[in-house]
Amino acid sequence: MDSTSILTLEGERIGLGPLRHDLIAVYTRWDNDIELASLRGSSLRPSAYGASTHWFDEATSGSGAKSAVFFTVYETVFEHKAPRPIGVAMLLKIDREHGTAELGLYLGERDAWNSGLGTEATRLTLDYAFNALGLQNVLLRVVADNARAIGAYTRAGFKAIGRQRGSYRLGQRVFDDLYMDCIASEFVSPVLAKLWDKGFGPSGALPT
Repeated sequence: MDSTSILTLEGERIGLGPLRHDLIAVYTRWDNDIELASLRGSSLRPSAYGASTHWFDEATSGSGAKSAVFFTVYETVFEHKAPRPIGVAMLLKIDREHGTAELGLYLGERDAWNSGLGTEATRLTLDYAFNALGLQNVLLRVVADNARAIGAYTRAGFKAIGRQRGSYRLGQRVFDDLYMDCIASEFVSPVLAKLWDKGFGPSGALPT
């Protein structure tokens, strides 16, 4: 692994690490993929390099970090090569009093689509939310016609809880937003629970 690819959490094929300033151009390229933007339910307006720099500064500032967590998503299965950045995962509107947050995740590299990597990235992000931050409920919103994303979220542990009708416009077409959530008591940790069981967590003995 090269020195820039710091991983906070690593699964079988996916790793989550901090945002990187040297990847701003990559984040900007993903933001300007109009098909990806439509699938994310985000703005189709072009994103300038300066706008991405501003987003990066806000996301990594002290004030922004209190209510949100952002990760670079890496594919890690390459032998003798550095992990490859393929997307971004985020926990937004973190409310520690009530134990809630909202999840956002996208894979910007098209060859990572339809590969199961999105499901694993979602599960790792949930693992961090429930077993590192101690949250109880994570909510997400997805365009109701985005079957690929809904399938990935369902396999990761999310369940549909309702929809908002006609709330997303794409050109002259109007779509519903589907709301899904996952709760800690129904989630099986893929990584962190095993670490805590070994005694590395706050409830166990420290290694000697």
